[in-house]
Formats: sequence, structure tokens, C-alpha cells
Amino acid sequence: MSAVIDLIKAEHVGVRELRDHLCGFMKDKKPAIVVTERGKPVRVIVPYAKMVELLEFFDEVSDPNTMRNIHEGIEAIKRGSKGASFSGTYKKYHSVGQAVKK
Repeated sequence: MSAVIDLIKAEHVGVRELRDHLCGFMKDKKPAIVVTERGKPVRVIVPYAKMVELLEFFDEVSDPNTMRNIHEGIEAIKRGSKGASFSGTYKKYHSVGQAVKK
């Protein structure tokens, strides 16, 4: 999952440094910034579009029907069905969802 990798690779910035240079950090195009206080992570700053994408993903995987379909698909694959790639299916349905929103 790229969001986890982005978080692991994210720049760590002390809360005081963030306060002193907030404008610069807001203009930065980094995928995430981890804000620390006394060396411990306390917040994460992510671009708005990335946050919306993450929340949509959480909504989808918390849906009982979606999870049931995923589990049924896993069982079908175990029984020998070819299945479909997640990335291809996600791109197909995600683009449909984006078209509906417009």
C-alpha cells in the first residue's frame, strides 16, 4: 500500500520547526509530513486529495457487502477460479465513481 510507504518515508518535523516554517511546508509537494513533539510522532499532514482518497478507501472496505464479496472471491480463487486483479478492478470502478461525482 503506497500510503504506508509514504508514511514510513515521510519527513519528520518538530512541532516548533513546523510552526516557524509552516508556509514552506504547506507549499511542499511531499506525500506526507510526520509532526513530532519531543521526537515522538503526534500528527501527520497529508495533502487534501490523498486524505479524501484514503477516507473513500476506508468507507469501501468497511462496507459489509464489499467485504463479503472480497471473501467470496478469495474462496473462489482457492477453489481454482482465475479471479480478477485488484488493481484493475479498483481502477475500473474508481474511475466510474469519479465520473459519477462530476
